[in-house]
Amino acid sequence: MMRLNRKGKIIRNLLAIGICMFVMSWLLEFPALSRESLFRRAGHQYLLETPSVYLTSRPNNLTRVDSFILENEGRLMTVDYKKTFLGYQMGNVMLYAPEVRYLLDFNCLRKEGDGYVVQFTGQVVGFLEKAAAAELELTVCLEDGGQVQRTLELKKEDPYCFTFASLDETEIQADNLLRISPAVLRLYNENGAILDEATYERLIGGRYTAEGSVV
Repeated sequence: MMRLNRKGKIIRNLLAIGICMFVMSWLLEFPALSRESLFRRAGHQYLLETPSVYLTSRPNNLTRVDSFILENEGRLMTVDYKKTFLGYQMGNVMLYAPEVRYLLDFNCLRKEGDGYVVQFTGQVVGFLEKAAAAELELTVCLEDGGQVQRTLELKKEDPYCFTFASLDETEIQADNLLRISPAVLRLYNENGAILDEATYERLIGGRYTAEGSVV
């Protein structure tokens, strides 16, 4: 068997590394090397000719991965992704109708405690630059026929995102929770005037537009 000199061993090792990198990229469906490349790849799914503009990046509370929030010719676009050492692995891509200006992610977390209490968490993402404050009014419907009212003040994380997390709801036992119906989201400008108001007839857990769930 032929013995390789030092130069031959280096070339062999580089070839082996290259083959391993190619196989791993193939298994990960060839991740994009940059954010811009990922945005172009996502745009190609919808045959978009103009480049998408980056707004912000937020965790997707529903799919447990991160999402880029983008704008393309006035329309909202979300791209789920996972960051690997090879680049950005693309997940779900969604281009919304022009009338959709923001999205509501709503979660109801079951937490350990007396009777398993719940906590309401989530975020609102989209074209929110003019919104200085926001609140989410919830009507919690229980299995026993009762109702509990909650109003959550949202925290602005950046120009395109508000987040919220309620205190542990000791009055609401997880096993007794039926649904949130209805819920009202209000956006306010810096003078306290209402910019927009959206009513959600039924919230359980998911990503919603004002017209209904899109997931």
